[in-house]
Amino acid sequence: MKLTNTLGQNQVNSTTTGKKMRLSENATSRVFQLFTKNVYSNPIGTVVREITSNCFDSHVEAGVDTPVVIRKNHDPATNQYSISFIDYGVGMSPDRVENIYGVYFESTKNASNDEIGGFGIGGKTPLAYMRKTGEGEGEYDNSFLVITNYNGIKYTYNIVEGEESPVIFPMGQEETEERNGTEICVPMLQRDISSFESELKRQLYYFDNIVFEGWGDYVQNDYQIIRGKTFLYRGDDLDSKIHVCLGKVYYPINFDTMGLSYYDYQIPVAINVPIGAINVTVSREQLDYSQETITYLKKRIEEVKDELREMLSKQYDHIVTLEDYFKTKNNFGTLYLTETKTLNLRRLISNKELDFSQYKYNNFDTPSDSELFKAFFNVTCYGKRELKGYSRNDFEQLEKSYNGLMQVKNVYFSDDRNYSRKRMKQAYLRSEHGRFYVITKREMAMEKHTVSSLFNAHFDDTEKYLSSETYKKVLEMQEEFFGIVRSHSNDYNTVEIPDDFTLDYGKPKISAEIKNTTIPVKLYGSYGKTRVKVSTLINFKGIIFYGNTDENNLVDTCYDVFRALYGSDHIATNYSSYRDSFGGKNGVMFITLAKNNMKYVQYFRRALPISRFYHKMVARKEQEITETYRTSNFRERWNDISDFYKSKFFAEISTKWINKVDEVKTFIDALKAKDNGNSRRDIYHYKHYLAKYINFDNLTLTVEEKKVDKMLNEIKKLEDDNRQILKYFNTPSRGWHIIDGETDKNILVPILKKSMSL
Repeated sequence: MKLTNTLGQNQVNSTTTGKKMRLSENATSRVFQLFTKNVYSNPIGTVVREITSNCFDSHVEAGVDTPVVIRKNHDPATNQYSISFIDYGVGMSPDRVENIYGVYFESTKNASNDEIGGFGIGGKTPLAYMRKTGEGEGEYDNSFLVITNYNGIKYTYNIVEGEESPVIFPMGQEETEERNGTEICVPMLQRDISSFESELKRQLYYFDNIVFEGWGDYVQNDYQIIRGKTFLYRGDDLDSKIHVCLGKVYYPINFDTMGLSYYDYQIPVAINVPIGAINVTVSREQLDYSQETITYLKKRIEEVKDELREMLSKQYDHIVTLEDYFKTKNNFGTLYLTETKTLNLRRLISNKELDFSQYKYNNFDTPSDSELFKAFFNVTCYGKRELKGYSRNDFEQLEKSYNGLMQVKNVYFSDDRNYSRKRMKQAYLRSEHGRFYVITKREMAMEKHTVSSLFNAHFDDTEKYLSSETYKKVLEMQEEFFGIVRSHSNDYNTVEIPDDFTLDYGKPKISAEIKNTTIPVKLYGSYGKTRVKVSTLINFKGIIFYGNTDENNLVDTCYDVFRALYGSDHIATNYSSYRDSFGGKNGVMFITLAKNNMKYVQYFRRALPISRFYHKMVARKEQEITETYRTSNFRERWNDISDFYKSKFFAEISTKWINKVDEVKTFIDALKAKDNGNSRRDIYHYKHYLAKYINFDNLTLTVEEKKVDKMLNEIKKLEDDNRQILKYFNTPSRGWHIIDGETDKNILVPILKKSMSL
């Protein structure tokens, strides 16, 4: 034989006939083992991805647009669970089952880029999901059922691993009127249900036209996939970085392999890659990073970025009004795909790239919204004085800007700079808000220096200043900004004072006799009744919630509700007759008076009937209250779980379970942090009172709360399932702190890994 090796061409010239390599006769079983057990690192995810892909391929082949169904089944008689993947495609004839489905690397899709599969091994992936049935090395089951309707006959097959190769056992056939299609039914261990749910969401993130049946709220049917020219977007809960959707299948991008920094690609969209454009590994679990693939992906990533950049620029093409400009500046880089779905693209575009040609004030640089706010308006604060830095109180504080205006409700405007400052109106608004603001326009003719510095304009004299185009534009801008203020605040001049609002303002002067009168008061938080000077109650700077003696129970309940929501630090409870004071506390007071003493209430500075307590103090906490009721039993269930499952020792036994435990703990700790000295958690004791205002019958757990609720149930079941085995080791009663050395731990960890139901 003559061989030549030409450098750069690797040319081989042979004078003899070559022989093909082949598998050994003993290799067949090893090859089957390789492609049923060893090739997949994530068997559950692989089953979900591959079988669902086959369902869609069958629909493509049959030319139907019917949804694929993925159903969770439960047999109460045997307490057995299974998952079914159901398509309404071509179905499989016995010949196709034997010669296509039953043959590895044989596929009907090898020459098509319309179908997802192609290797001819995906339909056998349920054999990779091994369900342990005993303690021995080979004691497991990975069989599954194939039920297929083909031209009026329903065929059922049981596929098992076999000793040397997988075996297809016909289980029978019967006539049927059902349409063609196939169901793959895979038994599930109960402990694996949550893993199947997670993989259904992860593997099928970009699959549409699927109906999930029997999975509860975790696997949603009502999701939306937004399609661009080069990308897909569903949400940001799968991958925060640019990734790949190959056909319908999600693949993360290994940016290190690509020679890129993932920090530059923090955009949760998928590159829409057609089937056949790039390759995947044999297991189809990840992309095959050949040089061709890397080059292709880099090009497509830039195309996605260009499209998003163009969409963002077009979004800003229609900036006309001042409010458009503020929204653009304050939310710069936010691309609105729909009214509720947005992408943050600040890294992709700069202010200089925006087109402001339609903006009515584009003839000069517009200052920031906060600078304009301070230049255009006088803002007067009434009531509780503003505190700086971190020394904030519970009253809303206005940040003098466009964004600040959007965030508070205690702002009023007046078109009249000399608006009527009626004491009764101001007293009423203080009682409603504690602090409130009134905004009026400044006289810009008096603000020559302000206009000059803000808009970088120079004026030689007042006459030129008033007639300049810049000044006219400034007045126009001021009027437009004040229109924004009008639409997002309240008209001070139209405020009406309720008939039942009474204060000492405008009333006859209180006589010394009335001030020095002492009356018996039941002060909640103190014992019994105490005699208090009327002048002391008049001078009390906080809110007094009052009721008559017939309303003792209601006042008592409101007092307890306030403590549960706000704590006790701001309640006046201790009256000193010696000092004639309430210990320096000027927050809230709860009292009841005899009916013949109710006449003195009209003189108190800020007195409200107890009937107004909910609307004044509780309504603002309604969201916290409903959260407390929704999660009222979470902490008790968490405390009932054995400390063993929260320990570092258990973390070495099961990473999967300790991650769930840690997630629940984080949620519970966040709940505890919201408590006011363990008081807020007791708010559900006052359901009878709160139910007058809140509908507790229609409370629905949030998505996060549902997830935690489910995990608590799973951890509790794990504890119940393993109670006997842990009792056998007698460890819970002695405490896990007895494991002192690495030797004891090294012995127990592998034993518990094998013996516990995990």
